[in-house]
Amino acid sequence: MGVDVHEAAPGARPDRSVRRRQFVCAIGLLVTVNLALCALGIWTGNGPLGPPRGYGVGTTRPVGSEVTDGNTSLVNHGWLPVHVDSIKPVAAQGAADGLTTTAVELTPTADPRIGLSDGPGYGLVPAAERTDASGQVLPSNRGDKPPGLGVPILVRVKVTKPGSWHYDGYEVVYRAGFVRHRMRVPVQFWICTDVTIDSCPPPSD
Repeated sequence: MGVDVHEAAPGARPDRSVRRRQFVCAIGLLVTVNLALCALGIWTGNGPLGPPRGYGVGTTRPVGSEVTDGNTSLVNHGWLPVHVDSIKPVAAQGAADGLTTTAVELTPTADPRIGLSDGPGYGLVPAAERTDASGQVLPSNRGDKPPGLGVPILVRVKVTKPGSWHYDGYEVVYRAGFVRHRMRVPVQFWICTDVTIDSCPPPSD
């Protein structure tokens, strides 16, 4: 008695090369979507640098003076390096018309709280220990050690008009992996040109 032998129909068992190509395509699509979200500026909140610590600081200086605020630091709590795109002081319309930002720097080797300093404050943090904030990379925190005291931000401003002026935050835009974050540090940074101005808070320097 004969035995019929039937071959499996083509495609009954997925070819390994086909599955491999499908897997590679799926990974490529995921990476492409993530890159597109980053490029389009899909903001996701504070991210691994948050939540930021807020504070208030004030001083009285004449027109033409420069002041550097070094009261805040960036601490990376995440497992991915952080790439800083920009850091800038922000204010309500007209609130900081008498101030001009002359430098925003990071200083990984400095004391994390240098406070307020006249001028650039090179006596506290030498120029050689500073870098422009844009483009800097904060290393990841792998969990095998505390995140540390962070990287201080040095914001230098110049007083250009008489009056009472203030910033109400520092906006930090950065990337961690393929995701872009926008974080606002709630800073109240006041500079007044005359101590008799009613709207100026008591100096804290």
